[in-house]
Amino acid sequence: MDRIVSCDTFKNAVMKNFVSLLMLLCIAALISFPVFAEMDSADSTSDENGELKKPLKNYFETAQQIELDKQYQTGVSLLHGINGEKNEPEAYRWFRLAAEQGHAEAQANLGHMYLYGKGVGLNYFEALDWYNKAAAAGSATAQYGLYLMYINGFGVRRDETQAVEWLTRSAKGGWAEAQTKLGIMYRAGIHLPRDPGQAVQWLRLAAEQGDPEAQYHLARQYAMGIGVERDFVQSYIWYELADDSCPVDANRSQCAEFRDSVARVLTPGELAQAEQLAKQMKQKFAESSQSGKISDPLNN
Repeated sequence: MDRIVSCDTFKNAVMKNFVSLLMLLCIAALISFPVFAEMDSADSTSDENGELKKPLKNYFETAQQIELDKQYQTGVSLLHGINGEKNEPEAYRWFRLAAEQGHAEAQANLGHMYLYGKGVGLNYFEALDWYNKAAAAGSATAQYGLYLMYINGFGVRRDETQAVEWLTRSAKGGWAEAQTKLGIMYRAGIHLPRDPGQAVQWLRLAAEQGDPEAQYHLARQYAMGIGVERDFVQSYIWYELADDSCPVDANRSQCAEFRDSVARVLTPGELAQAEQLAKQMKQKFAESSQSGKISDPLNN
């Protein structure tokens, strides 16, 4: 009958299925090989101390960091109302969640919220504690926060030496506002020896990150030829860039007035060149601000 299967036929079917299964297992092993390549012959996921071996440990650490970054970015969005209305208490909650797990920038922002009483009661001691934790991890944001505390005597004895030390660390770490402050100090000889060359160096670094105060002061340096060779084209460019958010609070039109005064000494060709370069740089800053990178979470 059709339902009766010979022994040979049954044996052949079993062998065929076995070979197919074996091939699938080999393919799976090859796919998994990069993850488990560094494991020992016993295929254990832990070493003799009970800790995860390097491949799996790296994957878990990466996953944890991604989750912490999400918590931090949620806090930043809520603090500044990036995707809706501002909600400082909620921002504090998300920063706290990430900060307690060791996220340095979340710790820095937590320090900021305690320093200014944003979303939580003002508390200088908490601010100092969180800033110190983040600064020890290399956060330029937190280092700038410590500068603010020491230069103003917030919760600590006012200490200009400590303040300038933290400001310098923050500037070297790339924090634009710290670079601007350091440049102004060198230019005016406040808290530091007067050094126009150093002033231009730090102001340029901050200006190239889009800081309007640095752009304004750098334009003045070029116009007067202090710390740099006089260059009215460069002066016009930086005044034009600073004009959108001129930092001179006493007279919001001052950047435009200075720019126009510089324009009067330029030839038509030089003016056209300066306007074109300023346009290109504005576009560059606009693209940078829309790239998703949040550059100044502490900005009030």
